[in-house]
Amino acid sequence: MTISEEKRKWMQEVGIQEFKRPMKYHIYGWLLSEEYIAETSLEELKARLENVKNSGSKPIIE
Repeated sequence: MTISEEKRKWMQEVGIQEFKRPMKYHIYGWLLSEEYIAETSLEELKARLENVKNSGSKPIIE
Protein backbone atom coordinates (compact mmCIF):
# COMPACT_ATOMS: atom_id res chain seq x y z
CA MET A 1 0.00 0.00 0.00
CA THR A 2 1.34 3.42 -0.96
CA ILE A 3 0.53 6.75 0.67
CA SER A 4 0.04 9.53 -1.87
CA GLU A 5 2.45 12.46 -1.96
CA GLU A 6 -0.41 14.81 -1.05
CA LYS A 7 -1.12 12.81 2.10
CA ARG A 8 2.58 12.57 2.98
CA LYS A 9 2.85 16.36 2.70
CA TRP A 10 -0.20 16.79 4.96
CA MET A 11 1.23 14.29 7.47
CA GLN A 12 4.45 16.28 7.62
CA GLU A 13 2.55 19.57 8.02
CA VAL A 14 0.53 18.31 11.00
CA GLY A 15 3.47 16.48 12.62
CA ILE A 16 2.50 12.84 12.11
CA GLN A 17 5.61 10.76 12.68
CA GLU A 18 6.57 7.18 11.92
CA PHE A 19 7.40 4.87 14.82
CA LYS A 20 11.16 4.32 15.21
CA ARG A 21 10.51 0.66 15.97
CA PRO A 22 7.46 -1.52 15.47
CA MET A 23 4.88 -1.23 18.24
CA LYS A 24 3.69 -4.75 18.93
CA TYR A 25 1.84 -4.66 22.27
CA HIS A 26 -0.56 -2.29 24.02
CA ILE A 27 -2.48 -1.82 27.27
CA TYR A 28 -4.31 1.26 28.61
CA GLY A 29 -3.00 3.41 25.74
CA TRP A 30 0.59 2.30 26.42
CA LEU A 31 2.23 1.16 23.17
CA LEU A 32 5.27 -1.07 23.58
CA SER A 33 7.86 -2.45 21.21
CA GLU A 34 9.18 -5.96 21.64
CA GLU A 35 12.65 -4.42 22.01
CA TYR A 36 11.51 -2.23 24.94
CA ILE A 37 9.95 -5.18 26.75
CA ALA A 38 13.03 -7.35 26.21
CA GLU A 39 15.42 -4.64 27.46
CA THR A 40 13.39 -3.52 30.50
CA SER A 41 13.35 -5.38 33.81
CA LEU A 42 10.09 -6.97 34.93
CA GLU A 43 10.09 -4.80 38.05
CA GLU A 44 10.36 -1.64 35.95
CA LEU A 45 7.61 -2.84 33.58
CA LYS A 46 5.30 -3.49 36.54
CA ALA A 47 6.02 -0.06 38.05
CA ARG A 48 5.56 1.64 34.68
CA LEU A 49 2.22 -0.11 34.19
CA GLU A 50 0.98 1.32 37.49
CA ASN A 51 1.97 4.81 36.29
CA VAL A 52 0.26 4.22 32.97
CA LYS A 53 -2.95 3.07 34.67
CA ASN A 54 -2.98 6.28 36.71
CA SER A 55 -2.12 8.63 33.83
CA GLY A 56 -5.56 8.70 32.20
CA SER A 57 -6.01 8.13 28.50
CA LYS A 58 -2.92 9.93 27.17
CA PRO A 59 -1.08 7.50 24.85
CA ILE A 60 2.42 6.49 25.93
CA ILE A 61 4.86 5.06 23.40
CA GLU A 62 7.98 3.09 24.33
